[in-house]
Amino acid sequence: MQTSIDYRTILFSFAALAAPIALSSACDSGSDDGEAQAQPAPELEQPAEEAKLPPIRDGEARLGEGVTKVAQVDVQGTRLMFLSLDLPGMEKPSLELLEAGTLGSVSIGIEPAFATGSMLDLFLAVTEPEVAVPEALLGEPNHALGERGWFLKNLAESKYVLPRVNLCNDSEFIDAVHDYLPAIDGDENFIFGMEVGESGGWIAPQNDPIDFGIACSGYCPDQYHAYMYNSYDWPSEPDNVDAAKSGIVICTLGDHPDITTSPSNQTYYHVGPDIQFWHRAENNASVSLLFSEDISEAAWYRLGKVGNSVDYKNFDRKIKIVNAVEGDIYDIGHVWEDHGW
Repeated sequence: MQTSIDYRTILFSFAALAAPIALSSACDSGSDDGEAQAQPAPELEQPAEEAKLPPIRDGEARLGEGVTKVAQVDVQGTRLMFLSLDLPGMEKPSLELLEAGTLGSVSIGIEPAFATGSMLDLFLAVTEPEVAVPEALLGEPNHALGERGWFLKNLAESKYVLPRVNLCNDSEFIDAVHDYLPAIDGDENFIFGMEVGESGGWIAPQNDPIDFGIACSGYCPDQYHAYMYNSYDWPSEPDNVDAAKSGIVICTLGDHPDITTSPSNQTYYHVGPDIQFWHRAENNASVSLLFSEDISEAAWYRLGKVGNSVDYKNFDRKIKIVNAVEGDIYDIGHVWEDHGW
């Protein structure tokens, strides 16, 4: 169990200002890049189509219905998850990349060629020749960016300036999302220093963890949740857009104790936070879970599609934080384009 551990000065990238504390960023270690304004807590309810999930265990990751992980490649402590999406409202399956890391792990955003390459280009660059190429990637363009495994070779030869390790600095987080694939640079929204129990934008508190559906016994801290819907009282997320990339940093974790449920007497260790990515396809389809993970240490996630994809149109993207507690601090950012299709 971790208690009030602050990774802000050692963390590398998916937040309104803490009030009443006057900060340029609650996650910022001295950045003066401008102040985010505290937002009022939105009066929002979970949409009916978002059915509650069964309890997620500490360290567990899960994919939503219609999402398949066709490959996962680990690169110096960073997970590259190649996801195939076949969701309601989609005319055909599409590919998406979810990148996750901790403690300054390397990001593929340091290689400019990936921004305009393809998912196949990326897979070939981060794997050795003996690794079979997943069938789902074979239809992707091959731009012959280099010999098999060239990105790994470049890393081994120290050809990159590795990521800065304080991504909870405002300007560095903005740069990290902008530099990340795909090569889009349209509208944006960044929320810095989203401090649980202090910043606006949090639903609850409630005493029982969400999605458990049963009461807990013993010490149960207040649980907070941020659904981050588009709303007049909350900065917008990608809504009816044609390309987007998103990032979240868990800068600091508060005290997430073990919780024993009642009356089933099951113990869940280090409950929350559960970081979730959701996607709504075109034609007003239902919102669908892409990926969810319960974490126990500071971490970062980024979601996007290699290259400036035209596979999607008129989609929504959101990030949800479930079962956060006081002491947690998050930065969240989205960049998107609307091509007018």
